[in-house]
Amino acid sequence: MCVHRSPHFRFATVGVAALVLVFGMGTGVYAYESPNVVDGHPLYFVKAGIEQVEERAMITPEMKARFHAKMMSRRLNEGEHFVHDRYQVEPLLDKAADELEMSVVEVVEKMSDEEMRSKFIEELSLRSVRYGELSARVEENEPEPCEGSFGGMTSLRSRAHQWGLSDQEIDRLFQEYGRVNLETDCH
Repeated sequence: MCVHRSPHFRFATVGVAALVLVFGMGTGVYAYESPNVVDGHPLYFVKAGIEQVEERAMITPEMKARFHAKMMSRRLNEGEHFVHDRYQVEPLLDKAADELEMSVVEVVEKMSDEEMRSKFIEELSLRSVRYGELSARVEENEPEPCEGSFGGMTSLRSRAHQWGLSDQEIDRLFQEYGRVNLETDCH
């Protein structure tokens, strides 16, 4: 049985499909790029899904390390967007630290070229500076008793000892961290 559709029906169908595609992609791009879209936002599932697909496309250790460094930068951008809300920023700082760790693990476990490894540690040190600066800004904006504090840069450096880096590499990773005021009032 052959169903004959009018040209108007076909035109309308193509038009609706085009609108869904355009608005769907626009929403995806917005969700992916916007620092407003964080856990709890209605479009977060779109952003998380796109990031998961992107992560699966990374096949070499270098690609994976770069991807995690990029995700760390994204979490820091989101944190900077919410800098006046400690309870939004702290989970983003934790995620940024996790991304740094995943990047370092790729470098330590799978990169044998010392020059490339050194270059990545240098690149990651710049991100650790941003992490420290954001951490310090959160502490500065909303000081909280030390028991409830997430630890900031000091905690990140402590975690780094578990990542398989040499002491020299840890020093290089956190070389710029002296610019950030890490001292707290707690003893």
